[in-house]
Amino acid sequence: MHLPYGFSSIKIMSVTNGRAQFGPPGYECDLLYIACLAALVLGGSGPFSIDGYIKDRKNSGQK
Repeated sequence: MHLPYGFSSIKIMSVTNGRAQFGPPGYECDLLYIACLAALVLGGSGPFSIDGYIKDRKNSGQK
């Protein structure tokens, strides 16, 4: 669907009355979303996860 519009997500079609008219988005945003989701799936949330925070609080409270 976005392939005909190219890579860039910001395409200025024209400027009228000092306002920019933007065209349809390209596939740049879609690739960014896929890259972010792949990073989360492959790398996990790590120390910033809520489960890790709760686990650390439970372990430090028991000592």
